[in-house]
Amino acid sequence: MRSSSSGSDDRLPEEALRVGGHKTKKETVTEALEEYIGVGFTAVPAEF
Repeated sequence: MRSSSSGSDDRLPEEALRVGGHKTKKETVTEALEEYIGVGFTAVPAEF
């Protein structure tokens, strides 16, 4: 992982990769972002 000047903890992506059981960092980040914005959650159908 590249280091950044923002002061972010570069260990977080590695830990998320391990905990999430993903094969790539891209998969890990994609799932995290989807969960963050609510994508993938079961939505109530419009007719209800």
